[in-house]
Amino acid sequence: MTSVWFGRFLLAMLALPTLKSALGVDGGAVFQILAVEDLGASPAAIGTALGLGVVSVPIQIWAARMPISVSQRNLIAFFGVVAAAAGLLAVMVFLARSGTVATAIVVVGLSVTVVAELAVSVLFATSWQPLLSLTLTSTQRQNVNSRGRAAGSAVLVAVLLLFGAGDSAVRVAILVGVMITACAIMLMLRKLPMPGPGNDAPVTVGESTLRPLAGRGGVPRDVVPLLVFTGFAVASAWPLFPVYAAKVFWPSADLGVIGAVEIGVTIAVAALWRPTAGNLFGRARVSVAALVVVALCFVGLPSPEGSGIAGMATLALFAVAVACRDVALLAMLELVHRAVDRRTSVRTLTILDVVESTSLQAALFAGGLMITWSASVSLGATDPYRLYVLAITVGAAIAFRGAQKRRTTPVAA
Repeated sequence: MTSVWFGRFLLAMLALPTLKSALGVDGGAVFQILAVEDLGASPAAIGTALGLGVVSVPIQIWAARMPISVSQRNLIAFFGVVAAAAGLLAVMVFLARSGTVATAIVVVGLSVTVVAELAVSVLFATSWQPLLSLTLTSTQRQNVNSRGRAAGSAVLVAVLLLFGAGDSAVRVAILVGVMITACAIMLMLRKLPMPGPGNDAPVTVGESTLRPLAGRGGVPRDVVPLLVFTGFAVASAWPLFPVYAAKVFWPSADLGVIGAVEIGVTIAVAALWRPTAGNLFGRARVSVAALVVVALCFVGLPSPEGSGIAGMATLALFAVAVACRDVALLAMLELVHRAVDRRTSVRTLTILDVVESTSLQAALFAGGLMITWSASVSLGATDPYRLYVLAITVGAAIAFRGAQKRRTTPVAA
């Protein structure tokens, strides 16, 4: 059964980044393009629509109480919502082709991303990773979360290039394709039998046997330090660095190159990840140490304005920071999977998703404030934003040390 689920999950992962991007989940680039160029929405309206995703956090915490027995049904429902939302967006873009965009079209179009965020919180976050825990082996799960994600991100890059270069007709066709793909995944998942009570997550391997809290569905106590570390790690790769470069540090920088470096490194790390039974903490340890070194170098880095060598050094440091963050997050995700069972997986993995999303939002908010401050305040060879990056990185190192101390005696696979 695991091989059947593995193949279907891999196929779904190929489409997931594009499906989310088309609906504006986590500020999806495809949605931002159509909102600006096809719907004619103002930046303030787009920002408000994307920011309303914050309201999903308390709903997501409530949804963490759902039993894993409804996870398959929730995942099928999620792809149904995606199909309906993509179809609605296609209609909105088609209606806007005349050149006169009615306010109602803009409102309906922007409302899609709010609905999508709610669907991710209630239906997707409470089912995707818990089902990975329940149905796949550790090696299969790591392949889905790394190589599958890399392949899906590569598909998204191709779709973005086509979407950005295409006219309204091409964009409508892409959205219809998204709708059809979501329907196909929904039907594919309906044909998979839900594992019974005896088919819990595979036995913990290699590195950690973590002790669940007493009580039905509780969060394993040893997962808490992992969650804290994940929150810091999410924010460790220089949040809002393109904005900081443009406004303070490197005004002549090509922001497209900076964005390409981040996407390229993320894809490369996921593609190069090799499943492991017992080296997760070791990989994370090296990544955290490198993050601290990079942050220290960044604090005293001279502005690369007018210097090609300094510019290359800056991009290299940024690339290393992104790579180390992604390696650490992949390692922590698998460690959390190994800590949960059928009773605790939905609550724990949903809370992990909440930690990741809220940490990113908080880091972006604080980063924006620090960039504004840095534009008017100089602290010798550095500024508040770079000290903020260093503080996040040191926090990640401290949190990782705490997580590592909670490791228990390894067991055989």
